[in-house]
Amino acid sequence: RVTEYLMKTTWEHKYVAIMSIAQTIEYLPEDEIEEQLEQVISMLLQALLDQDVRVRYATCQAIGQISLDHQPYVQREYPGELITALINTMNDLHLRVQSHATAAFVNFAEEVDKEAMLPYADMVIDILLQKLSSSNYLLVREQAVTAIAVIAGVIEDEFLKYYSTVVPIMKNVIQKKNLKEERTGSGKGMEG
Repeated sequence: RVTEYLMKTTWEHKYVAIMSIAQTIEYLPEDEIEEQLEQVISMLLQALLDQDVRVRYATCQAIGQISLDHQPYVQREYPGELITALINTMNDLHLRVQSHATAAFVNFAEEVDKEAMLPYADMVIDILLQKLSSSNYLLVREQAVTAIAVIAGVIEDEFLKYYSTVVPIMKNVIQKKNLKEERTGSGKGMEG
């Protein structure tokens, strides 16, 4: 039924299908993960390209949930596909999709191997720093800080080459703490 709903042309059907995946995927038996997850990931990667913002948002939710529920299997089997798709979605036209894609990236990246993350680190850090510097949407900036902290934790010593670029921007995030709505962001800046 999920596949049938994903093939419909209305966003409502696609949204229901994707949210059903997000809500039930954790109950997928271990012996069915390999068989079922490949199809699910394929459907979600396609849904990230949907024209409707609600479908893309729901897809980010599902990817984030799958990344938590089936770690480290998902990270081990689909690093390139999911990292690339989430990086692209971080540049979505809609700010909520950007922040949710970044949150899904955080969920996914926390269990990614260093070797799998390194080829994407330059690109994703560049995008995240752009978000920190230019986005007026607090959730985008907060998720960007968290994502940078996760990348630093994953790639460890390899993160040193980014310090001269990242630290001034993080200091700027912390200095904005005087604004009430920015207090969470300044705490997250300390995390990074």
